[in-house]
Amino acid sequence: MPIAETAEQGSSTVNRALRVLAEIGTESAGVTATELARRTGVNRVTVHRILSAFKAHGFVRQPVAGGPYCLGFKFLELAERVLEDTDVARLAHPLLELLAERSGETCHFAVLDGTTAVYVAKVESPQAVRLVSRIGVRVPLYCTSLGKALISAASPALASTLMDGQSFEPITPTTIATREALETELVAIRDRGYAFDLGENEPGVCCVGAAVLSRSGEPIGAISVSGPEWRTTDDRLAELGQFVSESARMLSQQIAGRADPAAA
Repeated sequence: MPIAETAEQGSSTVNRALRVLAEIGTESAGVTATELARRTGVNRVTVHRILSAFKAHGFVRQPVAGGPYCLGFKFLELAERVLEDTDVARLAHPLLELLAERSGETCHFAVLDGTTAVYVAKVESPQAVRLVSRIGVRVPLYCTSLGKALISAASPALASTLMDGQSFEPITPTTIATREALETELVAIRDRGYAFDLGENEPGVCCVGAAVLSRSGEPIGAISVSGPEWRTTDDRLAELGQFVSESARMLSQQIAGRADPAAA
């Protein structure tokens, strides 16, 4: 009968694995399993087990059978995602400024973080009556325009995971409070290219959002325009939808390297 691993044992296992990985990263030509065991003080059997796990997930590679181990290409993939998340707020800001000037409303850019979104860039409305919000605020996906836009742009598997993580708590009388209702709305969002939040997350505030895509085509964030209900008529919402969709498309192109950010 297997013995359950304690938290302390698990931490020790992870620490050994990370020591091995860090040691591989010190040598561009790679390090052999024998040398890794000597340098880290981890026995060879455990080193081989660690290397097998890392190799299976792409974190290490062995260019020549029986030869030294090098860092795997999985790190390039992860590094690209970190760089995207870091740079994208900087790229988004000038587009938000243009969008705020064009729309006259407060504009946000939020990144997907787990099953929520986090505001990472914002430009205030030039009007006296405007939305109060701040960078770093975490918002749900099921009742915000940018959240619904993110789900609509996701692959079926990711969309299902994102919806699994929603509470569907009825925050206001107009909040979408069931998964079935959200799935129905997602069909319309995909068709028109942008999402609405009609007072669902905050009473009296309407928002329009569109997803921003990574190089691989998955949503990494969304741009939204937000304003008071009395300033966002049906015709105005449709116009804002076109504005925000254009901005999201331009940012996606910049991220993918298909457009010159200076010319966008």
